[in-house]
Amino acid sequence: MLHLLTDEYKKKVEREYRYRVLTVVSLIIIVLCVFGLILITPSYLKIHSTHSKLTAERDSYTEKIKSRQDDNSIDGIKSVQNAITILKSYSQQYSVRDTVLNLASKKQKGISISRFAYSKTKDVPTVDISGKADSRASLMSFSDQLKKDTSFSGVTIPLSSFAREKDIDFSLKLSVISSPTKNEK
Repeated sequence: MLHLLTDEYKKKVEREYRYRVLTVVSLIIIVLCVFGLILITPSYLKIHSTHSKLTAERDSYTEKIKSRQDDNSIDGIKSVQNAITILKSYSQQYSVRDTVLNLASKKQKGISISRFAYSKTKDVPTVDISGKADSRASLMSFSDQLKKDTSFSGVTIPLSSFAREKDIDFSLKLSVISSPTKNEK
C-alpha cells in the first residue's frame, strides 16, 4: 500500500479530526444542557409559584394571629398562671409523695394496702387507705403507729373492720396535718 500523505500532512489531518470530534462532543453537551433546562423550567416555575403562595398564606395567618389577641386568651393565661401558683403553694405545704412514703414506712408485716386515695377537702388533705390485715393485732398496731405520727390526725377505723379475727379487710381515714419533715422520717 502506498502512502500518499506526508507526515506533516498526516498530523494536520489528525489535528483537524480531533478538533471536529471535540466540536461535535461539545455541541452535543450544549444541546443536552439546553434540552435539560427546557425540561426543568416548568418544574421550577411551579415550585416558585407554590413557594410564593405559601409565603403569602403564612404572612396572612401571622397577621390574623397578631390581630386576634383578644382578652379571652389573656384571661385564660392569667387563670392558668393563678392555678399554677395555687398548686405550687399546695405542693409546698402538703407533699403527696412524702405522705405516701411516710405511710409506707409505717406499714408492717401482716398489712397489705390495696387502695390509697388522697384528696383535699376544706383546705385539709385526707387520706383513705384500704387493705387487708392478717390479724386484728397487726391492724391495731398499724393504727396505733399512725395515731402516734404527728403528721396525721383523726385516724379512724370503722368498727366493722374489727369484726373478724383473721384476714381482715379494713379501711382507714386520716387527715394530713403536714408533710413529714426529714427529721420525722
